[in-house]
Amino acid sequence: MVNPFRYITKKYFFVTPLFYSYGNAAEEILWAYARARVMKRKLVVIAPARFTQILGYQICNPELFNLDFGYKFNNIELFLKYIFSFIVNLIFFVKRFLAITLKKYFKITLHERYFFPQLGRYSFWPALHIKGNGFKHYRDDLILKELITMPPPKINLINKIQEKIKFEKLMSQVDSKYVCLHVRDSGFYGDDDRRPYRNANINNYIPAIKMLIDEGFTVIRIGGKLKQMCSMKDNKFIEIDTYESKSRGDLLDLLLLKNCEFFIGMQSGPYDAALLFQKPALLLNMYDWLFGIQMKSCDRGLLKKISIDGIGEVNMLSERLALPFTYTDSEGFSQKNITFIENSPIEILEATKEFYKDYLSDFTRNPNKDLVNNKNLFISRAEEILELLLSSSEFNKPSENEINRFIFRTLSSMGFFYCNSSVKKS
Repeated sequence: MVNPFRYITKKYFFVTPLFYSYGNAAEEILWAYARARVMKRKLVVIAPARFTQILGYQICNPELFNLDFGYKFNNIELFLKYIFSFIVNLIFFVKRFLAITLKKYFKITLHERYFFPQLGRYSFWPALHIKGNGFKHYRDDLILKELITMPPPKINLINKIQEKIKFEKLMSQVDSKYVCLHVRDSGFYGDDDRRPYRNANINNYIPAIKMLIDEGFTVIRIGGKLKQMCSMKDNKFIEIDTYESKSRGDLLDLLLLKNCEFFIGMQSGPYDAALLFQKPALLLNMYDWLFGIQMKSCDRGLLKKISIDGIGEVNMLSERLALPFTYTDSEGFSQKNITFIENSPIEILEATKEFYKDYLSDFTRNPNKDLVNNKNLFISRAEEILELLLSSSEFNKPSENEINRFIFRTLSSMGFFYCNSSVKKS
């Protein structure tokens, strides 16, 4: 007799991405997609039901949960998916209601799994798949190769006539190849006081924007609720927050990322969405050198410089990587008396020029000596830190899933760092 539960779990890979966070949701879908392919299963993304939102959270971008990964589902499968999604959301609603009630009225805080479902999470960052704490088990995981070779998902445009019209109207205005630019500021989260190191000044990007326009591109700045609009005005530079105020749509962000030539951004949610679509990426004003970094071999990154009380300014990549591990902890930056120094307009321009040269070579240009040296520095220091984590007594505690996430994100980095503060000036 066939065990229906075992049959379902062998044929499908279910995942409930973190609904409220754009970056986390895109990241988790990416890894779940790769793990499903490794396990030869169909990925089923469970979207949050509308009725669950009365319990105090917002869905980041509903279209993320509606991507097309190329699977064919028959009518029976679609019906079962609907029933399963309803059950998962109903359980989520009850658990979240319980957790919120206990926290509000009894000051009792339950585990995170009571606030949001975590279906699949312990499988795509596979603590369950690792036998022993050996570093080799992580490096040999087939998911790292799958991330490089798997095709990007398609955007589901069924019953999206108005959204298609909005995109086509924008493209008629663009009338050229375009680049997506994301410069995070405090407008979205209001976090100037808490996490200023994650933000940057759009006006420092003006020389790079002008260069790309001169090369025939339209530059489209994505990201909603912007606090600072660019002082530059040009028909070939579009700030989508202004455009969307007239025709806002969650689908537009994804369509822009899906169809752009390449992505220039920061360590924030849109970068994870760009990774989903396998877009070449240049990360600027990076604050973290170890997590959320350049994943594909064509990706490049430039760190912010930092100044540390009692140590002084840290300019070179080798100096940055040599700092104690605590200086990579983004959650503790504000407690370590660290001042982050944004990339200068010249640094941004020169990094963009180098990346553009890679684009012209279809990203087949061999990395120069500086990039190779930086890569070797990164690998050496990252392996030291990862080995330290694996030998830590904390590894077998509830944080194990986050440690696995940290390790796999770091191991998946195939890109290169530009030299901090030594990008050649014109």
